[in-house]
Amino acid sequence: MNDYFEFPLTEELVDQIIFCMEDQSTEYTIDPKNGEILTAEKTGDRTAVPLPEWRSADGYLMMEKFISSLHNPIYKEELRQVMMVGKGVFRNFKRIVKTYDPLKKKWYNFKDRYMKNLVTDWYEVNIEAGYFEKMGTETMETENIILSDFGFRYNCIENYGILDEERKSYLEIFPDDPVLGRYYFEKMKQVREDRDRHTVSVCAYTGNNDCAGILWGWLWSIPEETLLVVEEFFVQVQYRGLGLGQVLIQRLKENARNEGVDRIFFEVPGNFPHINMMLEKQGFVPAGSSYSFSVDNFAAGRPN
Repeated sequence: MNDYFEFPLTEELVDQIIFCMEDQSTEYTIDPKNGEILTAEKTGDRTAVPLPEWRSADGYLMMEKFISSLHNPIYKEELRQVMMVGKGVFRNFKRIVKTYDPLKKKWYNFKDRYMKNLVTDWYEVNIEAGYFEKMGTETMETENIILSDFGFRYNCIENYGILDEERKSYLEIFPDDPVLGRYYFEKMKQVREDRDRHTVSVCAYTGNNDCAGILWGWLWSIPEETLLVVEEFFVQVQYRGLGLGQVLIQRLKENARNEGVDRIFFEVPGNFPHINMMLEKQGFVPAGSSYSFSVDNFAAGRPN
């Protein structure tokens, strides 16, 4: 019996899932067909999927990220001292948060957004898993449907007229850190405008000749192998969820083979579990992570 999700993720259900995640005394699962939350006793022989894992270590990490997001040095220092003590961290953290009304409001808003993002990511991963499972031998049929709706062009990154949409998309990847969004956008733009780089690309176009999506990278060669470094993977919002991204990846792999590429390196800015899963389903393997560090905070003796 398949265990992919067939229910909508409503706000009410998100709140229920978060409540159950924080209830450490009971183990909960969810029915993938109707979204009913079940305890271990009620699960029985029914197919069920575990809720997102939530341990004390996860709560600790969330608090650390909250402290890093603060700009008020008083709030930051008091909470940082609590995190360093060790014993009674959660209790003392809540005590300090409740001492300052503005801080309490910030914490509740941060926690609400953080937990809802976790649930949404978990849901999307399972939706994607179901999509790939159902797809099975229908991959060719899915691609044929996409091919009937879009046209594809190769090595065409110079002129497709969606720069504003791309800029907005990069900023949305890092809603709490627009500088990183600008960095990735400007880096992509600079590489694209560098005429000395050999690029490999595939673009999807609508019947009206509008760009629906683009996937491209540049070649880096050494005697041992030639590497295609993917610089941008972008699908217009209105065309997402159709399988267009998968077809772009497949087409890029074919184009890369024709260009003599040995390996493709694909960096995913931000946190997109469904894209990671899509890449792994297409044969990609994880190759690292990205981290940022605030030198200004370090110089001022503030926590990052």
